[in-house]
Amino acid sequence: MYSKILSPQNVPQSQPLNSRQAPNAAGGYTYQVSDMDQLDRFLILGSTGGNYYFGEHQLAKMNVEAIVRCIRKDGVEVVKRAVEISRAGRAVSNDPAIFTLALVSKHGDEASRRAVAGAVPEVCRTGTHILNFAAEVEGLGKGWGRTLKRGVASWFLSKSEDALAIKYAQRNGWALKDLLRLAHPKSPDNKVFAHLLKGGACGHPLIDAAESLKGMDAKEASQTILEYKIPREAVPTELLNSPEVWEALLQAMPLTAMVRNLGKMTAVGLIAPGSDAETKVVNALADKDRLRKARVHPLALLVALSVYRAGRGLKGSLTWTPSGMVKYALSEAVTLAMEFAPALGLRTLVAIDVSGSMHTSVSGVPQLRTHQAAACMALAATKSEPKCHTIAFSSKGYLGFLKGYQDLDVKGRRLDDVVATLATLSGGTDLSLPLVAALHMKEPVDLIQVYTDSETW
Repeated sequence: MYSKILSPQNVPQSQPLNSRQAPNAAGGYTYQVSDMDQLDRFLILGSTGGNYYFGEHQLAKMNVEAIVRCIRKDGVEVVKRAVEISRAGRAVSNDPAIFTLALVSKHGDEASRRAVAGAVPEVCRTGTHILNFAAEVEGLGKGWGRTLKRGVASWFLSKSEDALAIKYAQRNGWALKDLLRLAHPKSPDNKVFAHLLKGGACGHPLIDAAESLKGMDAKEASQTILEYKIPREAVPTELLNSPEVWEALLQAMPLTAMVRNLGKMTAVGLIAPGSDAETKVVNALADKDRLRKARVHPLALLVALSVYRAGRGLKGSLTWTPSGMVKYALSEAVTLAMEFAPALGLRTLVAIDVSGSMHTSVSGVPQLRTHQAAACMALAATKSEPKCHTIAFSSKGYLGFLKGYQDLDVKGRRLDDVVATLATLSGGTDLSLPLVAALHMKEPVDLIQVYTDSETW
């Protein structure tokens, strides 16, 4: 029967099903997402490290081309999306949103550039963010027009003197004093502006106290840090190998900074089994209010857990023997942070690819496996969505996957338990299987979340 031969069900993946499909990097044909969808993917996922088929440079180039098309169509809407995703904490890293603003400043019209100027204080929330923004603008070869300078000036004027008093290191050749000279924000009585431009004491208590640390021994420095709540960024490098200094810093340390410095505090001997510091860290990681206010993404905590467990930093030669209590607290914090995601109120199917490549390292974080990240996000979905079903899918007939997929019990389980289950599963990849599973479910499905590491057949 020629009708069967020509049926869409018999069209091989190496050929297009219809004119709306285009070739992907895996050699198959797929439907294309819109440029705005691609913008959202970039803002949330970025392109660091590339993916299974594309290198970092090629993937970044593809994203930029799609974003530029969006900017030329409606640059104001692009700025709005960057602000929304950055402010909601939907992305692990804020860098894609910062880069997107820089991209709009280069390719957008006057209305778009004004939108960028207004968005700079919202997206660039820290000194590190604004320095990265300056580096991206310069890297794109974009000049500093009046509108963009006003945006940078508004960033400085939106910050209190205490917030600006933290000494931020140079980023890609930029320092805050460079941006001050560029933007000329009008605040003649601002003591911190004077300090950033000229250095030295300026009459601001925190800055003058930080300046006094130079030449102090660890004991004196610790007392000064405690008294003035001096942050780590303002402490001279030579003092940062002292457990006394880190103990003083820990007392007022923000949660994100604490998570970032767990390895160092353990390496210098401050965090040790039974120590007061260990107890303080464990209590902080169990504090729901602190986690919510810090807007820490569950995946950011999972990365921190993976690195801390490994006892070695992502860069440099720092090593440590991890605390069992801190490892447990970090694992619990990952689960707690999942509860802060807003519920969509949709009947959701979460489908996790368990092919062999899903057990390889996440790009840029060798201590974290892709299936661990997928387990984290699957658990997060069950926390936020009341009607959520999870499956694992692989090639048909592989390791008992007679249908190509099987139910995966996730709800109420610990993250490590789900990871252990996924670690026992493997096979190939067939991206049609989540759709097949949805068609065979008793309840209708509104949303399918697929977690995979590559473009697939």
